[in-house]
Amino acid sequence: MIIRGCGTRKKGGLYVMSELNEEGGGKPIEDFLIDPIIPALDQKPFRSPQFFQTKDKIWHILIWVGKQFYPTPIHFIEEAGLFGVSRRIPKHAPLYLLTPKKSKMLFIHPKAFIKNANAIFNKSQYKCPKNKTHKETETCIGMHYALYAAQNNDNVLRINEYYNVPIREKIPQQDAILQIANKIENKKIQYGPGIFMIVPITSIHYIPNNNESDKEVIEKLKTYKVPSFLSTADYSKKEKIN
Repeated sequence: MIIRGCGTRKKGGLYVMSELNEEGGGKPIEDFLIDPIIPALDQKPFRSPQFFQTKDKIWHILIWVGKQFYPTPIHFIEEAGLFGVSRRIPKHAPLYLLTPKKSKMLFIHPKAFIKNANAIFNKSQYKCPKNKTHKETETCIGMHYALYAAQNNDNVLRINEYYNVPIREKIPQQDAILQIANKIENKKIQYGPGIFMIVPITSIHYIPNNNESDKEVIEKLKTYKVPSFLSTADYSKKEKIN
């Protein structure tokens, strides 16, 4: 059973999936990161995923990642690197709009963008996962790894009480970590919402209740263009239905 930051899958739940191990072609999780992070400072928290259409007429889903489940964006990123992405979605969501191999999920976290990054970091104090050179006003995802190491004096990320991930290769040298730790003792980090990751939507999973309530959901799933499956909560079995 996979236990994510937001818990386990439930009977009667409908989930949009990005099975990166199966569909990502062996790509590292860094390939799916948005770096620099896109600031979304005016965005208020939202619970239901937001559907939006781009100029090419393809529909995508924007999902809010709550800090109560994932304290930082890198907690979500590292979990996705281990298990892919599984996000519960309301049964009335317009999943029929999605296009196989083109529609994507984008993720926004309330603490992704660091407003005063230039007051805390210089370019030698973080490792960019995309090997980019950043402007002073930009937030690199590598800054979050460096901050975690500085705040926790640790090079192992505790995703939750069940899973730990080594991040030694993603953080700078110890002297840089100490410099960051000294800076944040005197400067309050100013966070804001930002979009930090984009992944392909590979399938839709429904966990049956095994009663009459399943029929309507299954009939809907048969009409969707994205591959849809009846699945078990623990991911051990799935049966294609469209």
